Amino acid sequence: MTIHRLHAILEPYKINSVIDGKIDVACTDSSLIPEVFLDFGYTKNQQLFRRGNLNFSINTVDWSGKKVFYTTEEEIFEYVDSCFSLPNNTLFLDTSKDELELKVLDQELDIYKKLKILLEFRSLLADLSDHAIPDSGKSKGSVKAVLLIKTDDGGSKHDINTSITFKDFLITCNNIDLDTSLNLIKKLKQCIQLDDQQDKERKNCMRSALDSIINKLDDNCNLFQFCLKNISKIYKTYTEHHNIFLSDFTINKVVQEINNKDLEYTGKINDITSSVQTKALAIPGAMVAISAVMKVETITSAIGIVLALWATCLVIHKSLNIYASSFLHLKKQIKNVFSRYQLLNQKSEIRKEAKETEKSLLNMAQVACSGIKFVKIVIWGIWIFSILFVYFKLHDSPAKSATKQTPQVIELRIKN
Repeated sequence: MTIHRLHAILEPYKINSVIDGKIDVACTDSSLIPEVFLDFGYTKNQQLFRRGNLNFSINTVDWSGKKVFYTTEEEIFEYVDSCFSLPNNTLFLDTSKDELELKVLDQELDIYKKLKILLEFRSLLADLSDHAIPDSGKSKGSVKAVLLIKTDDGGSKHDINTSITFKDFLITCNNIDLDTSLNLIKKLKQCIQLDDQQDKERKNCMRSALDSIINKLDDNCNLFQFCLKNISKIYKTYTEHHNIFLSDFTINKVVQEINNKDLEYTGKINDITSSVQTKALAIPGAMVAISAVMKVETITSAIGIVLALWATCLVIHKSLNIYASSFLHLKKQIKNVFSRYQLLNQKSEIRKEAKETEKSLLNMAQVACSGIKFVKIVIWGIWIFSILFVYFKLHDSPAKSATKQTPQVIELRIKN
């Protein structure tokens, strides 16, 4: 049997009074009430109706040891403060108004919301604390929560006394938006209970937010009461700290990505440059070919050597053109890749890092391109030099041949 059925039976009738633990209700319908009371555990059904009205006890002993009725908010508070949980399956007789009103004690009532805020916020502080008193069970952190926060200046310690009197409880909770506070506490607890890799980071951000708020308070300020009525401020500060963390994390991640791109393109440029150097080493081969010309005394052999050298230079020139095109493509790719980092308007550190890396890579590519042009000039300069060398070599050969033959003719004449 649920409390809602008992409430539905009693709600239509006017409650006359509550005296000495007994409720007098203007009800004469005795057909259904005794059965319902009996099902709910009431032990004095034979004495339900007196003087034409429903009259029954609200004492726990008369309801089979169950607390079914609360008549004051303080009574509910004392139960919560001692049992560390909210009453379940109970009714609240609101005596604060001129007309007595019986209500189901659930999340629709303000007192229920206030007490839920108290329990949930205590639980949140216990989860965030380094030490909680008591340190386990439903009562964890119901006396004290100790926060040890590391900071750039060393650290700080906050002892938060989480016990509170009913009077202070009412004063603290009377001027807050109950629904908003409950919703924000739920969000804060979810942030550190997602069971993922970022739980620890979010928890640290929340502790940091509490530290920044507490450090601005006077020494005489009751920390628990202040935090209890400023849950919106705690959530806002936590959000700011978490956003800063995410921003720093994003910056570090993007900077690392930029550095990886730097290494990637530097490797590509070095690979192409190495290939260019390999091709450039073919130039000494040209010099060997020229040396071979020195032993050639016919124009046919000389032309063959020159053509071979020309073919070698042409192949190298074509290869260098390919490398030059590769560098042009790399420069274009570098600009496209790093241009997207310039769209991060609020990340000046990222833009600066990206700009410097892009400039460095483009300079490196430009130097490599200039090197290719220089190699082209050198190889064709050697080819032209080889032509001149062959030309003078061939013209010098007949004169040397005549010099060698003259002594032989003279020698023959002497013999005759």
